[in-house]
Amino acid sequence: MRAYEAVNEKSMVFLQMMKKYSGVVYKRRVKMDIASAVQYLNNGILPESENLW
Repeated sequence: MRAYEAVNEKSMVFLQMMKKYSGVVYKRRVKMDIASAVQYLNNGILPESENLW
């Protein structure tokens, strides 16, 4: 999880996965609100697609 500003209960964060292959880094990420990110990371509950940016 990554945020680019101070985090509060209304913050938007990125969940990202980075993978290095043959010296090249590939990054996949999705932006979501902090509450949805915490629910997903702690409980495996996927957010509804409307909440994703």
